[in-house]
Amino acid sequence: MKWQNFMFLVIVLLLILPQTRYFIQLNVHKVFAKFSPSIIDKKKRNVIVDEQTLHLKSIKGEFFDLKLKSNKIILINFWATWCPPCVAEMPSLQKLHENYKHEVEFVFISGEKPSIIQAFLSKHKYAFEVYNNVGQLPDFLVTKSIPRTILIDKTGEIIIDKIGAADWNGEAVRHTLDNLIK
Repeated sequence: MKWQNFMFLVIVLLLILPQTRYFIQLNVHKVFAKFSPSIIDKKKRNVIVDEQTLHLKSIKGEFFDLKLKSNKIILINFWATWCPPCVAEMPSLQKLHENYKHEVEFVFISGEKPSIIQAFLSKHKYAFEVYNNVGQLPDFLVTKSIPRTILIDKTGEIIIDKIGAADWNGEAVRHTLDNLIK
């Protein structure tokens, strides 16, 4: 047996075993998460968020209604604790949150039980609020893939709409936010 075939077999076995599969997936996504998301070109921005409200419930049990066109910059992230690309991008989202929490409305949405989310946040020392959606999502927010992160400017334009892991604390995103805040 050639060594390439042997290595291929070892990799397949490692991906089949649940104990190693998650570790491998997480680290592969961490590599992909090193790239910043693309800013949507002004000419291609065609979604303007109109006066819609997200009805959310925090994992602490508090209700929160977010007006999507509220003259605020809003970052919405759909994620789950079991999702390797979601977990891979969380450190960069935490850093971004630490630096922009007073200028940007951060809305992390998960469909998981509050106890699971709270355990994850505590384990990783994340300080952002997480919500469950309790109403109907507007059509443009419905997603079949996570993580999905959407950045909406003060006028309701979608500046970034990214599915998959990314470096949210990278220079491109920070520069974009600094310009939007001005």
